Order: sequence, then C-alpha cells, then structure tokens
Amino acid sequence: VDGLLVNQRQKIHRMIVRAFEQSKINHIDDIKGGDVRRLLGRHCALAEDWAGACEQYMRAGDRAKAMYNFNEASKMYEEAIDFQAKMSEQPSLRSRMIPTINLG
Repeated sequence: VDGLLVNQRQKIHRMIVRAFEQSKINHIDDIKGGDVRRLLGRHCALAEDWAGACEQYMRAGDRAKAMYNFNEASKMYEEAIDFQAKMSEQPSLRSRMIPTINLG
C-alpha cells in the first residue's frame, strides 16, 4: 500500500466504503465487535470523504453511548467534530458541540 499514489489509495478506500454500503447489510450495528461504524469512518477519512467520516463516527459514538461506553463515545464524537471542521470553512464547532454531547 505504501507504494500506491495518494489518489490510488483514496480510490481504494472509496471502493471499500461503496462495497460495504452496497452489500445490503441491514443490521450494521449488530455485527459482532461493533466497530464497523468506526472502521467505515476510517475508510471514509482515508478517502477524504469528510461528510461520510463525520456521519460514521457520530454513529459509532451513538452506539458506544448506548452501550454505556462513555469514554469511547467521547472519542468518536471528537473524531466526528474534527471531520465536520474539515467540511466547513466556518470556524470549528468544537467549543459549541462538546458541552452539548449528552453522555449520561
């Protein structure tokens, strides 16, 4: 993978995300291990699909929160906020969003 050009790597990560989305898995959050959203978020990020990464990390945070894993939820929400900042030319919403995340 190191020998691939950046645009080739991005294309491969886009293909991975697309293939997973097209696999018609109805219960993605029920897959053993539960890290599928995080994994998809990582592939979106490596494809520079900031909106997709933000969405997947938010869903990963929601799943972690539902399982009372507040530490993990916080990390996932932080990642989502970072990707949201990359989507927008406005200043980061970090200072406004962090206090509003309800983890308890």
